[in-house]
Amino acid sequence: VQSSWEEVLTASNAAIGGPSTAAAFAAGLVPHDKGVYRRSLIIGATIYGVIGYATGTTIGALLAKSLLRL
Repeated sequence: VQSSWEEVLTASNAAIGGPSTAAAFAAGLVPHDKGVYRRSLIIGATIYGVIGYATGTTIGALLAKSLLRL
């Protein structure tokens, strides 16, 4: 299944800016069908942004801890 440009841009924004900017970006996109906004895109951006923060923080803390032992 191919991704749309909206999905690709929102995922990139979630990876770089985090959940808050990605959700705002997804909410500001052009309405999908019949004026219904893509709520699933906003929810996905928020969830994956939070997962990215949690993963990045954990990896960063473990790396810092291992470097301090050297």
